Amino acid sequence: MSTPILIGRWIFEGKYTRISRRNQFISLKNSVTSPNFTESTDRLYRTLVENFPNGIVTIFDSDYRYLVVGGTKFDELDISASDLEGSTLTEVFPPENAEMLKPLYDAALTGESNITEITFQDRYFRLHVLPVHDDDGDVVAGMTMSQDITDQKQFEIKLDHARKRYQTLIETAPDPIFVADATTGQIIEANSAAEKLRGQPRAEIVGLHQSELHPPGDEEQYRALFENHVDEDGVRRRLDDGSQIYTVTGSDEKIPVAISAKSISLDDQEVIFGVFHDISDQVEYERALTALNEQTGELLRAESIPDIGRKIIDAATGIIDLPAVTLYYFDPDESVLKPAGHSERFEQLFGEPVAIGPGDGAVWRRFMEGETKCLDGDTGPAFALEPDRAPRKELIVPCGSRGLLVASRPQSQSCNSQTIELFEILANAAEAAFERTAREEALRARELELEHYTHKLEELESINSKIRQITQSLVQSDSREDIESAVCQRLASEDRFTFVWIGEPDPVTNRLGVRAQAGEDQGYLEQITWIIDETTDPEPSVRTIRTGTSIVESNTGENLDPESWRSHAVTRGFRSVMSIPLSYRDVSYGVLTLYSTEPAAFDDLIEDVLLELGETIAYGINAIKRKHAVMAEQSTELEFEITDTACLFLQFTQATGCTIEMAGLIPQSDESTLVLIRVKEGSGERLIEMVERSAAVEDPHEIGEGEGLVQLRFVEPFIATRLADHGINLKRITADDQSVQVTVRVPPTLSVHYVDEVIQTTYRNSTMLAKREETHSLDSLKRIPERFLDGLTERQRQAIELAFHSGYFESPKGATGAELAEVMDLSSSAFHNHLRAAEQKLFKSIFEGSHTIDDTADD
Repeated sequence: MSTPILIGRWIFEGKYTRISRRNQFISLKNSVTSPNFTESTDRLYRTLVENFPNGIVTIFDSDYRYLVVGGTKFDELDISASDLEGSTLTEVFPPENAEMLKPLYDAALTGESNITEITFQDRYFRLHVLPVHDDDGDVVAGMTMSQDITDQKQFEIKLDHARKRYQTLIETAPDPIFVADATTGQIIEANSAAEKLRGQPRAEIVGLHQSELHPPGDEEQYRALFENHVDEDGVRRRLDDGSQIYTVTGSDEKIPVAISAKSISLDDQEVIFGVFHDISDQVEYERALTALNEQTGELLRAESIPDIGRKIIDAATGIIDLPAVTLYYFDPDESVLKPAGHSERFEQLFGEPVAIGPGDGAVWRRFMEGETKCLDGDTGPAFALEPDRAPRKELIVPCGSRGLLVASRPQSQSCNSQTIELFEILANAAEAAFERTAREEALRARELELEHYTHKLEELESINSKIRQITQSLVQSDSREDIESAVCQRLASEDRFTFVWIGEPDPVTNRLGVRAQAGEDQGYLEQITWIIDETTDPEPSVRTIRTGTSIVESNTGENLDPESWRSHAVTRGFRSVMSIPLSYRDVSYGVLTLYSTEPAAFDDLIEDVLLELGETIAYGINAIKRKHAVMAEQSTELEFEITDTACLFLQFTQATGCTIEMAGLIPQSDESTLVLIRVKEGSGERLIEMVERSAAVEDPHEIGEGEGLVQLRFVEPFIATRLADHGINLKRITADDQSVQVTVRVPPTLSVHYVDEVIQTTYRNSTMLAKREETHSLDSLKRIPERFLDGLTERQRQAIELAFHSGYFESPKGATGAELAEVMDLSSSAFHNHLRAAEQKLFKSIFEGSHTIDDTADD
């Protein structure tokens, strides 16, 4: 009711009058118009009005005029009783208000009472409209009694608002809500979400017992749960025994829930306000998480990338329920993502996955960025989609730097957070599996490498054992044939080598000839022409002779030609070949070739060992030649002319214009050589000045005065040492500015052709001028110089040779003892001690004919 009964016309005219005293009483004796309203009646009602508590009382007549007005509530209002008294209803109230009250007033004047509620000045009043009777019981007037009920009304409004909010909250709550009587457990209210959960209308839910919301058979546990909620409120997900709390639908379907309960008073009734939160997704997530943890254990036993791919795809499709999934792994060698596994559904929908390279669409970008991404309809070139395929979503999760996990879903399906989280967990497990597999593969590769290396070392040790035996044979052999035969026999006894042979070029036929062989050649040597000038895929032995370098063929069957040596090698099971040059000091002694039935049998370690062996063999052959040259009774004297400027002697004479002759040669312990040069024509000082510029010579200086004798210390190989390395004895060297003349003595164990080859190889512009045969006596006197020189110390031999070549023993002396001592960086007394010791050994060897010479003299 919005129309106040006591609002007068002053409200509309803006006239407000405040009475000045409490319980204002106005006499109506001169204003009563009703003949039935007596003085006693007036007195009676005025007493009532004056004492009416917490309200306002009015008496009105049949014209709706207020005859008596009063009450204690005027003290709290902005209106007084006098403002109303004497005015009519229509004069006080606006038309709409008057029209609303008139029926009630008319009813009172006819003897009927009514009650209504009104508001006035922001306060609420309960209004009683009733008749006024005289002593005879006749209605003489009407009365209104207004009681202030503002506090009660405001409470009721708040309560009503609370009820409405309560109903709104329950009805609009997303979770099912059941309200149960705390005492009986009976459901008294449920919301729309509860109807949806139960699959029942609200009318069927209300009246159920709370235990009927849960699976049958566990009534006692759920009863205890309800009682616990009555006492403590709170959130429960599990029963006291730890099992999951379930609710059931009207069709007995079990749904896992967490119940949040609150005990409250509602309309003087204690109720349990229960919110049932469907946690099916959470329970499924936890189940999937547990299953993923178990699958992670399975991944720890995966032994290969395909095995990892199979287990990851099984987990993605079976646990996370992603039907179209592909796992990629990163191949660092090719820098591409390769499929490690994919589901059947993926292949059915999108085709077989292909490798993804740099720049290939969204998948590669996500891999490079290393971030999880849920893409909407981004296909890119990474997948073989047909043009009419429907758009799809891609959930892409990198597996660290090891790979990528991709799930393809229809465009209508979203990527929820739990699915993404589970997929990321699976991707992390895949990364760990890839890492572990990579480490294990690296470890296995390392173990295989170590095993292979150990095997190689064992083989190498076996070969080294053979080489030590070969080296021993070199020391003990008296001929080149013995050396070559021992080499072939020892190497052929090694399991790795099937056939071994040594060949040497024949200058007459220009072909390789066989010097020694061992093993099973199966007629191989007879099938090859061995022409050194062969141009079409020559045999490795021929190539080594031509190039002077080792040749390795790891696969004889490569580029197979029926007419080539390869066909013969493959026919005999020779899978790999190595040819090694036998050369010493740039002189070739042939080629050593080994054949194996194993492919790639000659790795770097074995190749290095065999190359070193080739040098040792060549050195041994050279040593045999030198030994025979020293022991030979007959020799050949050869004379050569050298015009090659690589010869240091020719460099010296052309630069100075001198004519020189080698007067003596003294080897030193530091592998240098003292050479005494006699200047025949020209200036010795000019020669020394020129030699000082050469890095091959140190400390050039003149010995004696005016003798033209110059001492040079050669610190690098020169013509004398190069020839001596091949067993060629140098007799004489002379040189002018045109050429160098060299005379050598060749033992019968060396061929003239061989010596000519050595000199031609060393100095290309060389010509043989003469050949002379010599015969030597073997009597003891001829052997005296050899025995004598062998018995001298280095200093003694240096002193006596220097003295002899410097003219010390001539008269007059070519050089004094002091000068020679200075050359040797000795005191005069030390020089003479060495010289006398050498003389004593010489005389003893001559006069006593001793085969051994005393070495007791001072050094």
